Amino acid sequence: MNFGLTMWIVFSTHVRRMVRSKRMLLMLAAAMLPAVPIFLIGLRSGDARQVLALTNVTWFLVFQVVAPVIALIGGTAAVAEEVVDGTINWVLVRPVSRPAFFLARWLAVLLPVLLVGTVLVAAMVICSPGPRHVTLELMSPTWRTLMVGLVAYTTVFAAIGAWFKRPVIAGLGYAFAMEALLANLPGTTPELSVVHLLRSLVASAGGAWMDIVTKTRLKVISGDDAMEQLLWLTAICLIIGCIATRRRQFGLTVG
Repeated sequence: MNFGLTMWIVFSTHVRRMVRSKRMLLMLAAAMLPAVPIFLIGLRSGDARQVLALTNVTWFLVFQVVAPVIALIGGTAAVAEEVVDGTINWVLVRPVSRPAFFLARWLAVLLPVLLVGTVLVAAMVICSPGPRHVTLELMSPTWRTLMVGLVAYTTVFAAIGAWFKRPVIAGLGYAFAMEALLANLPGTTPELSVVHLLRSLVASAGGAWMDIVTKTRLKVISGDDAMEQLLWLTAICLIIGCIATRRRQFGLTVG
């Protein structure tokens, strides 16, 4: 079976399955979390803290916690879910391209993840108490940055799922231990963390985003450099995922 046909069959089958899965519900539940503090701050302070609430929730909660969690739930399903369900046997007993299978599964989980990310931003906009034009001005760069971040995070976790037998544990270690460590080390080391690159990317929009950079004394890089590094990370993880899927010995289940 040729590469393109394999990708289309796997993608078209599994994207529908992903949208209807429990993972989708878990991702949507996680996406609602940032809207809660926005709504509560609006009830208490009205319009006065609109900008502060949106920027701080995005900076500390969305980029650092919620985005990795959503991507972890979706990304680890790319290969690991097939192993758990036993449907990986379809790949093993047929002459199909394993890299094509991985890329198709990656796309099949990525599209729902991006949809959930859009729902997250929409919920924040709806719950924001202040003038709508101010909210949209702030959330427009947030949405663009979040989309890029979810692509990068989902690809990282998909590669982890192809490489490790327990991808959720490995993914949690990466998202909340390694990322936190890299982001807080001195020098240029923070540039190896996705969260630092996302903060640099959104800060390039200027305005209130640069204000929070000044307050946190974070040394950000240019938006172009951040985007370039995120694209490189995504490409490298896709290659790693393809290689891992091709070389890994999956156990066949019988019956």
